[in-house]
Amino acid sequence: SSFVIVETTPNQTFVQTVTITRIKSNGEDKKKDLPSGSIEDKKSGEISNSRDGISAAAEAADKVRAEAQALAALVDALAAANAKKSASTSSSSPMPSPTNSQAEVPIIDSDGVEEDPAISLSVKREKSGKYLIGVTSNLSDEPITVLAVKKGAKTIKYSLRTGEFGSVQVRTSRNLNGYLLKAIYSGDTLDSLQVRV
Repeated sequence: SSFVIVETTPNQTFVQTVTITRIKSNGEDKKKDLPSGSIEDKKSGEISNSRDGISAAAEAADKVRAEAQALAALVDALAAANAKKSASTSSSSPMPSPTNSQAEVPIIDSDGVEEDPAISLSVKREKSGKYLIGVTSNLSDEPITVLAVKKGAKTIKYSLRTGEFGSVQVRTSRNLNGYLLKAIYSGDTLDSLQVRV
């Protein structure tokens, strides 16, 4: 008969086997009690103490437990370092909280300044050979005149109206090379541009 005895502590588990066999000696059955913690080799009949194996297993378990504790301590140290770094980062650059002075928008009393009418001319020759005259101004929805003048040639007149934002463009197939463009508003020449393209 064999009995297994298990002893458990918080850190270790010991397994002991006790075997009781009957041996015939001169035809009589005799009980043979093996000491606790012994192992009987069935082939040789030798009895060895299993405490040596248990001790080796306990030492290995202690070593594994020590390594696990060291690893846990390392993980704890890394977590503490990360928490400290996060705390120092957040405390070193705090978000500014809005104050009453930051939330207030200054109010200035002003009637503004009236600007004189202003026009800027531009011209470019397109790949098609046509000319594109651009007018930019501070005049919203106003009539303007663009004159193209050249010595020895007839004057060309473009009557235009600016858009809501003061700009307008005109495309012409006339060859404007050598002409002087003049932007006129209310009888005043506000800009001029020599065409050299």
